[in-house]
Order: sequence, then structure tokens, then C-alpha cells
Amino acid sequence: LVHFVKRYRSYGGRSLSTMTTAEVVRDIIIPETRERRCAMVDLFEGGPREPVCLMSHWWGNSFMALVEAIMGHASGQLLPAENVLSEEELEKTYWLCIFGVNQHVSICGTAHNPCDCGSPKFLNGHPCCEMDKFGLMMQHIQEHALAIDRQMVTLTRIWVLKELQTALAMSIPTEFNGTMSFSGAFADEQHLPSVREAEASRQEDRHLILRDIEGTVGIDVFDEQIRRKVREEKAKLAFFDALVRREVEKVQQQLAQNPTLCNVQLRHFGLKSPLHFMSERTRTASEWEDLSGRSTIFEHLFRARADPALRDASGRTPLHTICMWDGDVTLAKRLVQCRGDPSARAWRGAVAKLTPLELLQGRVGISPQLFDRGYQSRSTRKTQELQEYLRSLEVTPLRP
Repeated sequence: LVHFVKRYRSYGGRSLSTMTTAEVVRDIIIPETRERRCAMVDLFEGGPREPVCLMSHWWGNSFMALVEAIMGHASGQLLPAENVLSEEELEKTYWLCIFGVNQHVSICGTAHNPCDCGSPKFLNGHPCCEMDKFGLMMQHIQEHALAIDRQMVTLTRIWVLKELQTALAMSIPTEFNGTMSFSGAFADEQHLPSVREAEASRQEDRHLILRDIEGTVGIDVFDEQIRRKVREEKAKLAFFDALVRREVEKVQQQLAQNPTLCNVQLRHFGLKSPLHFMSERTRTASEWEDLSGRSTIFEHLFRARADPALRDASGRTPLHTICMWDGDVTLAKRLVQCRGDPSARAWRGAVAKLTPLELLQGRVGISPQLFDRGYQSRSTRKTQELQEYLRSLEVTPLRP
């Protein structure tokens, strides 16, 4: 995928950054594969590979938004650059219909996708059809993700809904990637249209999927499964929003409704746990709200059994985060009391292989973006106090 973006960044006078996925198929994939009349993946170095994850997406959304969703899902980082991904992350294989399906035996040669290759077309029900085998393909994948657009139009596409419901039914881990809006037509998941009203580029696909749903779980059950999943994902985002705004009452209410939120981690937030978010300073709230709300929310999280050993995408614990930001020794002590590990070592980036104390003592460069988000230089007194406390833990074993 990275090589594809580099090669076709500018193609035929157009930039990938301005193209939808449908335009990439029409203007790049179909012309590039015309001579061999093959799938795009057949032109990739090494050819097809067994997929680990299916990334559902809407062809009408930005292609680069799809690329960002995949890279973020693979790395657990927000908008990662290629040079910060590990070799293992770069080698992770995703199923994308635009690359895996041979468009020349499927959709080319129409007004929407002009092509003069003359290849015969194999449509739904034919053994050689490549557009009706997604259910079989999903039996071979381990993960599922959904690249969602801001207005959630993705959730009105019938193939996306079918892939999501299939993943849920097969207990395949599913995560939404992208931006979910709390406003607009679908702000309330109950307003999401039924799968009966869902759209498809090919009406035969729509009829095929509806017949399958009606013959298995039924439309009403299907719709409720989709709405429940959307509700769960929105609850996670609302919880993180309340955390960064230091809205104590909302945090308390949401934890009362669902205590498992205390340990939720989302890839597109860098796999930070709620304790990570509370260990950082924020500019989303006033300084007074930040300082007064942090300790209270900490206690609510611990009462819900928040785990201070959870790592973010860089391998940092919340104790690392305390040492990177304002060095609050009171919060650091509370993390250790709740079984936070002061000897834990991060595993990526500028903090790789460092314990919280080593991070505090070292001279790790501070990104300018941290100052934009509320980072303040630690006072010498606070740094010394925190260093003394962490040093004392090196000679004082933790009680079992």
C-alpha cells in the first residue's frame, strides 16, 4: 500500500490526495491492469498474500483517508509516517476489494469504469464471480476494521453493513477507524437507515445480500446488531471526550453504566488507556478544571478497576506519561499503589527501552506539538521529588 501511494501519488495529472477510492479504481487500477486483465494485487511485488485483516470501506470516501485508516490500524498510532512503523507492521496484510478483485471480469467496460479490454464478465452466482465470495473470504481472516467517514455515510453501504455483521457473528475483533460525528443525520444511531434502505453500486449485490439476511438472522435482528455496535463505538469516543474535558460527572455516569470503559483502548488514539489520558495535561479544559478534575477522575477509574499496566502504541505505561508531562508525584504514587510497574520499559520511539525514572532523568526531546497540547516544563522541585520517589522504589520491593 505504501509503495502504491508513492508510485501513483501523482497520476494522469491528478493527485491521490484529491481522489476518492472509486476514482482510484477507475483512473489508476483499471488502466494499469488492462494489459494483463488481472487484479491489481497480481502486479504487486510478491503477488497475493493471505490477509490478516479485512478493512471495510466506502468507495465514495477519500482514498487517502482509507490509507490513513489502514496505517493507523496497523501501528496503533494516529496518522503515522512510514518511518515510524516497524517491519512487522509494514508487512501486515489487509484485504481490500479494490486490489484483490479482478475488475476486468467484474465491473469494467461501463460508463462509470470505461475500459476496452473486452474481458468476459462473471456476475453473482457464477463460479468465477469475484464479487460474491466475501463471506467465504472472511472465514480466513483474523481481524476486521472499518474505515468510517465523518458523516458515517459508510454505514449506509450494504456491503459494509454485511461485512460488519458477518465479523460480529463470527466473533472477529472489529474496530472503527476514522472520525465518527456526533452531529448530522446519523448522530443518533437509531436514525441509521435499515439495511433495507442501504445502497449498493450494483443492485444485484443488494438483492443478494437482502435475501441472505432475510433467510438467516432477519432484517430487524441485523439492524439491531449494527446499531448496537455503533452505539458501543460512540460510547467509547464519548468517554474519551469526557476524560480530556475533565468532566467528572460524565465520567462517573459513563463508568456506572459500563465499568469496562476504564480500560478501553482505541488504535486511532495510539492505544492510550483512560489512565494515559488522565496522566497528560490538557488544553481542552481550563487549567483549574484540569488540575481539580484529574485526581477525582483517577479515583473513579481505579474504583472501576483501571489497569495501570496497560501500554500505549509506544509501550509507555501511564507512569511513563506522568514523567513525560508535569511530573505529578501524587498521581505517580497512586499509580504505583494500584500496581503500576516503575520498572516497565517502553519499546518504541524516543523513549524506547527507558523506564519512567530513566525517562525523567534523560533528555528526551519534547515535540513542539506537546506544547500546543498543554505541555509545561517541569519545575526542578517537582522533578527532584518525583525522581526521589522513583529511586526509592528501586530498593524497596513492591508488596505482593
